[in-house]
Amino acid sequence: MTGHVLDLTRHAFKHDIGDISVWGTWIGESHDDSEPCLVLTARYRTGLGKSVPCCVALSSAYKYDNPRYLLQRAMQFTKALGMTDDMTNVHKVADAIINHLDDLVKMPNRPTDQKYVAADAVITDEHGREHSFEIVDHL
Repeated sequence: MTGHVLDLTRHAFKHDIGDISVWGTWIGESHDDSEPCLVLTARYRTGLGKSVPCCVALSSAYKYDNPRYLLQRAMQFTKALGMTDDMTNVHKVADAIINHLDDLVKMPNRPTDQKYVAADAVITDEHGREHSFEIVDHL
């Protein structure tokens, strides 16, 4: 692989729930090779080695309807996120997953790397000078 398989700078949504962030993004190296996924990250634990992002791919989302599978994965995710693996934290992680599976299913396709000008903006500063900008979006 030559590129990123997970890029949190491009996401469909992000929800902060306590000390967990839930991202709706895409996993895969290219547009054609990607699928929607939920990514859980520790909201306050930053830095290399302190927390590992945890991913639920759309292709495996059906497994999380099984309470045993959900519990096993929630326990693994809790540890990976750098949280203590007590039942309160496991429950928080399981809730974050199960409550966002619907959002995962409704996610759009991954945007391409192609950009287009969606709008032009003109900002007038405090001295009355106008500054023009382009607002871009991805296809």
